[in-house]
Amino acid sequence: MSSKSETGHARNVGNLKTMVAFLESLEQAYRPANTALAIEMLKVLISESEENVKTVNAANVKYIKAVDARQQAFAPLAKLTTRIANALVSCKADKRIIDAAALLNKKISGSRTAPKKTEEQKEAMIAAGKSAKEASTSQMSFDLRIENFGKLIILLKETPQYAPNEEDLTLASLEALLDRLNAANENVGKYAGPLDIARIRRNEIMYAPDKGIPDTAKAVKSYIKSAFGATSPQYKKIGGIKFTRTQ
Repeated sequence: MSSKSETGHARNVGNLKTMVAFLESLEQAYRPANTALAIEMLKVLISESEENVKTVNAANVKYIKAVDARQQAFAPLAKLTTRIANALVSCKADKRIIDAAALLNKKISGSRTAPKKTEEQKEAMIAAGKSAKEASTSQMSFDLRIENFGKLIILLKETPQYAPNEEDLTLASLEALLDRLNAANENVGKYAGPLDIARIRRNEIMYAPDKGIPDTAKAVKSYIKSAFGATSPQYKKIGGIKFTRTQ
């Protein structure tokens, strides 16, 4: 999902409005043979573009709110799983359980589960014909953090010594948190799809070859240059209006 600012699209629409306002001031002197450049058609393009920009902006607001809500839901997770790992140590759980929980905690918090290779080790691997590139050991995608947190809860259920008095560390609280994390993560996907579709539709209207805003504006400039001359005040008035293919 692109996080690029949406302001460039609104600027294109605004600049086309500025151009059309000037073209209207030319009155009968503006008479392109290409009907797609007629003021009425340019206004249709403006109207459709504005509507699609508004649709994208509305969808983007919902998506951003969902992303922020997910971020807030996941924010306490790393500290919580560290507390769980320490609780298992304090209640003298089996070493196998403690080690497994510590590994899951590292995956959830983004810590490395294997030591980073030294430069000497990398050089030795290269000399032996092996790749020295290190794969990322951080499993920080939201799906993986949810999966590993679920595994940790299963591990705790299999540990009779784990019976914390702290309410937020109880199995019931952890399972409720897992449900909230799943819901927050799914909610982002719920709003990501409509945002992508809205952007595709906006781009089809605003940036279609020959019919979109940049190409249409370029054609208008060419007509004004043809009708009034490249050094004319009419062309100078609109020649500098910029349009970008912001997609």
